[in-house]
Amino acid sequence: MFSTPASQPLLRLDPSLGSKKDLAKIRDNLSAIVLAGNHVWLGGDEGTHLHRMTRDAGGDFSDHKRFDLLSLLELPDQGPKPSEIDIEGLDIDEGYVWLVGSHSRKRKKVEKDETPAQNLQRLATVEADGNRYTLARVPLDDDQNPTRRTLSRAASRLEGDASGNLLTRALTDDEHVGPFCSIPSKDNGLDVEGLAVRGDRVFVGMRGPVLRGWAVLLDLEVRAETTGFLQLTQAIAQTLSSARRPWDPGPRHPREGCLHTGRTDDGPRWAGFRVPLAKRARHRQRGRCPAPAAAHRVRGTLCCGG
Repeated sequence: MFSTPASQPLLRLDPSLGSKKDLAKIRDNLSAIVLAGNHVWLGGDEGTHLHRMTRDAGGDFSDHKRFDLLSLLELPDQGPKPSEIDIEGLDIDEGYVWLVGSHSRKRKKVEKDETPAQNLQRLATVEADGNRYTLARVPLDDDQNPTRRTLSRAASRLEGDASGNLLTRALTDDEHVGPFCSIPSKDNGLDVEGLAVRGDRVFVGMRGPVLRGWAVLLDLEVRAETTGFLQLTQAIAQTLSSARRPWDPGPRHPREGCLHTGRTDDGPRWAGFRVPLAKRARHRQRGRCPAPAAAHRVRGTLCCGG
């Protein structure tokens, strides 16, 4: 059975962090969330910041803190105007906050005030923001503040540069995902959308590519090196091959499902499809999701298509 929400807490942004317009931009660009204890962590698809709020006596979240990842990680693009990370997934595991960028490329949009020739040129322009190629973990200190280093842990990211990282290079050789690695995300190209971590296992949910209606879930293994980078293990090719099996939703709803990018108390992960908006309420009411009820109420879960 599905569990029903016990409450609908408010998230209160700190007005001292910017103008009303700045706070609205933070709110509107939120793209990742994870709840760990009394803290909720938030990431956005613009900029390079993490946000943390703390549960108050009324059950809402306030005491808004902002942390700039530029000061915590050696990001590929550290210039005067660093590119966005485009954070699409967060998790907390073993004293680290983990994050993943979209790893996607983008095509310029058509502008109304441009000529047809200029817009054709814009559509032919595909760009890559170097900081989007980020899969990283940052240790938390005793006060649950992210820091570059503690006595036993250090911040690190998957080795790479502004043109890609070990994950994109491994996927380039993949028979299913490889052809989409150079395609912009809005054109069904490579696009990361979720993250769940347990120990050295990293599960990455993909918004794209979608292969004939089937979503992709990557099961990775990583290890930390003395160089300060994370490395993919030697099992990467085998792991990607075995983890790229689409979930069979069964005969009752062959094209529907839930995308879970979190964990339950007993450890299983679930992967499936986004449910079209109009079908989500019906999907939930009929109990069509095969994931256990616990999967709908755990941290790091994006349930019923978000």
